[in-house]
Amino acid sequence: MAQGKGKRPSAPMMPLGERIPFLVALADLDVEALRVGRPGDVPNLVHDLRRYLNDEAGEIVPESLDRLRSAIEIARDLVTAVAAKRSKDFAFGAGKLRFDASGGWPVEYRDMPSLRDLVLLVAVEDLRTLSAYKNVKQCPECATVFYARRSDQIYCGRRCANAVAVRSYKKNQKKGEAK
Repeated sequence: MAQGKGKRPSAPMMPLGERIPFLVALADLDVEALRVGRPGDVPNLVHDLRRYLNDEAGEIVPESLDRLRSAIEIARDLVTAVAAKRSKDFAFGAGKLRFDASGGWPVEYRDMPSLRDLVLLVAVEDLRTLSAYKNVKQCPECATVFYARRSDQIYCGRRCANAVAVRSYKKNQKKGEAK
């Protein structure tokens, strides 16, 4: 992808080890200090926030400092609750998300508009944070989507693996007879 003059390169996803320290640093930002600070502070913040949100195309994170204020405020509310080891409710879509840092299950969803939305939210988060998503594959024999127990597993099961092996064997046998 060609970069235009003055454009930053796309932001690769922030590694897991950098995510929580970034969130704490984001929560500690003073929007007014950013407004009068060094000229590169806001573009650097936008770049880092895009990496945090995996917004490579720059479609989610705005360049405007005024629009970044709500992201900084929500990060501040969340890390303050974590540091105080207390629970906090957040408006989320048409429902509510409760983060409980006091122990037990840390996230609880309430009044979500639909089961679909809740499954989507949890699944996206799981797929984003767990490297196991690499083991979700599609069988080249039957097109079934499956979870590979090993990273080198190609087929969904023995039936498909055996079918391919038998075809390959028969093909090689016919080549041998033709010679």
